[in-house]
Amino acid sequence: MNPKFEQEVTGESAMYDVIVIGSGPGGYVGAIRAGQLGLKAAIIEKDPFWGGTCLHRGCIPTKSLLHDAAVFEQTLEGLKHGILADNVRLDFAKVQKRKSGVVKKLAKGVEFLLKKNKVEMIHGAGRLLSANSVEVQAADGSKQTLQTKNVILATGSVPRSLPGLEIDGVDVLSSDHVLELKEVPKSMVILGAGAVGVEFASIYARFGTDVTLIELLDRIVPNEDVEISAELNRALKKKIKIHTSTRFESVEKTKDGLKVTARDAKGQTHEFSAEKLLVAIGRAPVSKGIGYEEVGVKMDRGFALVDEMLRTNISGVYAIGDLVPTSAFAHTASAEGIVAAEHIAGHNPRPIRYDHVPSCTYCDPEVASVGMTEAAARDAGYDVKVGTFPMSTLGKVLIIGEKHA
Repeated sequence: MNPKFEQEVTGESAMYDVIVIGSGPGGYVGAIRAGQLGLKAAIIEKDPFWGGTCLHRGCIPTKSLLHDAAVFEQTLEGLKHGILADNVRLDFAKVQKRKSGVVKKLAKGVEFLLKKNKVEMIHGAGRLLSANSVEVQAADGSKQTLQTKNVILATGSVPRSLPGLEIDGVDVLSSDHVLELKEVPKSMVILGAGAVGVEFASIYARFGTDVTLIELLDRIVPNEDVEISAELNRALKKKIKIHTSTRFESVEKTKDGLKVTARDAKGQTHEFSAEKLLVAIGRAPVSKGIGYEEVGVKMDRGFALVDEMLRTNISGVYAIGDLVPTSAFAHTASAEGIVAAEHIAGHNPRPIRYDHVPSCTYCDPEVASVGMTEAAARDAGYDVKVGTFPMSTLGKVLIIGEKHA
């Protein structure tokens, strides 16, 4: 055990104003804000890096791949713009290396900001023992107990799977695994056409993969407006096979790869052959076995229930990010971390208006929205006016050769 660590966590000096468990965009932003407000803050992270899922297994690496896929596709289409690019090839190893470099640079930036704001950084697995104590288990198995006046739970989420569907990380992949592929697959079936599914579909279709999207609901990106879903479907199906209202049934390995079986709403069975199967049906909160329920934090389906200040039912215990049933965006988690830290510091922060949180899906074409969908607004009794504008009439769209106009 680090002598400095032992000295700091024993005796009266070990009492923190706030301990944050988890260093994702909610956790590290909340810890930094606490430090800025003069609170004695510590942050606990079980992984050997800072930044959480968003930085290492989510938003950032995905966007790096999306950008490189777009550059590759634009290079292939260079002849249309008078650019002679002969023998264009994809070096996927360099694509992955660049992605890793971006992630490492940003992770160092997070570490710098935590140090700058005097947040004590502790590596280990955090477990809530009470409203005022947190156990940390280091990689070598040793344990220490830290005392604190407040705790912010920011343990994030992991990819979901389906009952009976084993994700092996080789042929059947989660969104974590698909980020680390060594080669571009010749073919891929993606289960789930929400934000994660359509983003990876866009990435690998641009890299040359034969992609099939399977969605249980009757439309892709089902959280978006119906008209947006329809327009995106029209654009994506130029390169991607899309099956909505289709339920996954099974997958089996064959000598040629995988055979995926699904059934549509009419009861018709469909079989798809693919090299890889990506399970992109959503994410589950990380809340089991780390003390939340044992201490008495009120939970619902693994989510911690909180008020507008992100307080749980246990005094001094807050929860933010993917751990709460609000909106699963990194920018929302960061805002929640700030609200929690400011409330702990005795301020009176303005509650988050979740109906004002913008949403972005970085597929090709991209989708952005804020506020209610048209259907939700009508259901709420509003008099709704709808405006549309065709991209094909915009000068810039024609200049850049936007193929979806």
